[in-house]
Amino acid sequence: MNIRNIWLAATIIIGLTLFSGSTSLAQQDELTGPEFAKVEIAGAEPAKDVITDPEFPKGIWNINTNAYRGLLNIQSINQSEFTGTIQITGGDIQEIFGIWDDNAKRIAFVHIGDAQDKSKAEIYTGYWFREGSTDFLTGYFEAFIGTGGTAQRPVYGWYAYKSV
Repeated sequence: MNIRNIWLAATIIIGLTLFSGSTSLAQQDELTGPEFAKVEIAGAEPAKDVITDPEFPKGIWNINTNAYRGLLNIQSINQSEFTGTIQITGGDIQEIFGIWDDNAKRIAFVHIGDAQDKSKAEIYTGYWFREGSTDFLTGYFEAFIGTGGTAQRPVYGWYAYKSV
């Protein structure tokens, strides 16, 4: 077992420990099964191939943010900067913007939950890796008062995946 697989296992264990949502694992599997993956974000545009790195995490991903499921769409790429959207199941499509560090395979982006209420912003950091024919992003996000974060618990886990 190499260091990448050990890191992956530890990240998944930590992420599962951090998730405090009300859905059971069986319900979560139903939400991430093949039918859920076919959901499309209305008005989403396919990613543009501006960057030359074939491993840049563009496209539509299934995402789990502290047990809230949805779709992450990394759309527009301009060198190391990108824009896109996120839609949590049952919610509106919301904009994201961020940066990609190709050397570290690190993604960082801001999810503005409500343009009128800046306390609803969330800041995501994650790392990309490929296991077999699936790409993964996994990491943490910082939430503020408007999104349920507290002084005692402002950091939550997230992960996303897509087939390649």
